[in-house]
Amino acid sequence: MTPERTTADGRIDLVADHPCGTYIFELKMVGSRNAPQKLCFGGNLAEGNREAALKRVLPRDRAAAIAMSQAEAKAYAEPYLAPDKPVWLVGLAFERDTRKFLEGVYERVGDNHA
Repeated sequence: MTPERTTADGRIDLVADHPCGTYIFELKMVGSRNAPQKLCFGGNLAEGNREAALKRVLPRDRAAAIAMSQAEAKAYAEPYLAPDKPVWLVGLAFERDTRKFLEGVYERVGDNHA
């Protein structure tokens, strides 16, 4: 497993390589159920980007789909596509306060759907 793999267009949260496939995970943290329905994006707080990071919010009920969209838009799967091994994109959402799993979506990608 490789956490935070840097690409030319972003950073993949987690890549898990297994003999039966490669799994690319994009993770999102959302506010608690009692908090406003927002998806809080991370930001480099050490560089003073806290205000900008906190202003970028998206609906809580779409967090996993948003994670998947990011992985697709940034073509995270491309370096891993091979004819002999399937590649899966996985979008997961967790509650920030409790770290409880909320939802997940997945999709097999590439032309290797044999």
